[in-house]
Amino acid sequence: MEKNKKMKRRSIIGTIAVLIVVCVVFCVEGCGKKEQNKSETTEQSKPKPLNISILIDLSDRITNTTDNVPQYKKDIKLIEHIVKQMRERTVRSRMLCDDELRVLFYPIPDLEDIAEISEELQIKMHCESRKEIAELKQKLMQIDSLFCTNLNLVYQKSLEKGEFKGADIWGFFQNEVEDLCIKADCRNILIILTDGYIYHQDHKVVTDGQYSWVLENMLRQNPDLRLLNPLSEGKKIANLEVLMLEVDAGDPKLEKSLENLLGEWLKDMGIEKSEVQRTRLPDKTASIIDNFINWKG
Repeated sequence: MEKNKKMKRRSIIGTIAVLIVVCVVFCVEGCGKKEQNKSETTEQSKPKPLNISILIDLSDRITNTTDNVPQYKKDIKLIEHIVKQMRERTVRSRMLCDDELRVLFYPIPDLEDIAEISEELQIKMHCESRKEIAELKQKLMQIDSLFCTNLNLVYQKSLEKGEFKGADIWGFFQNEVEDLCIKADCRNILIILTDGYIYHQDHKVVTDGQYSWVLENMLRQNPDLRLLNPLSEGKKIANLEVLMLEVDAGDPKLEKSLENLLGEWLKDMGIEKSEVQRTRLPDKTASIIDNFINWKG
């Protein structure tokens, strides 16, 4: 009898031990899965780095004055706003974001020291060491004045020279946009400062009655005009958002036609998110930029 009791006791103890082991295993696996799910959720919710490019149209538009503000001053104010928002976003992230910002000209204008000036009009927020963080902090303290000074140099040199070849925006989308503006694993945004009249004297293409450029007289004659798609057949531009600012048709009657033409042109290239915005006072346009980018997201 005593022997049977001992065997029963051992059997019960063994069963309890097995149950304890099973419970521990399930708890460990459950916690592991929770941590994995938490990690995956955090990774998914983490916003992508911003990769922002600003293409400036240095055509004779920069000699214009609208809303009692010279156009070149409007451009500079808007870029200063973007720089400020990028700086503040980097500080909020404790220098841990990988955002990038650059100002582009296409083609490169024939201005003295333009290569050196262009170098100063770009910044990468990526840091991997304490030394790089310290260097970035130092640069961020100077970034507003750095961009302002160099932008003023570009506009003043252009105005003094008086040769306004402008930007080859059509050619930029055809030849440069993917290499200069699109990076994997980033939210890529191209901001174009232009009056909307796509034209460059050295790059004019006509195919099946469609033109690579549009001027005011062309739009006046044909309000339903469509711009030629610069991409080869079947090709689309992926992973790029485009915000076209400071569009100025020169005639209120042509305003909607020009905005529609540019909007359709961007859609033809496969760009899923885009906006075409007419020129306004800088503080109003700054709000449009903020709404489009959503700096916190």
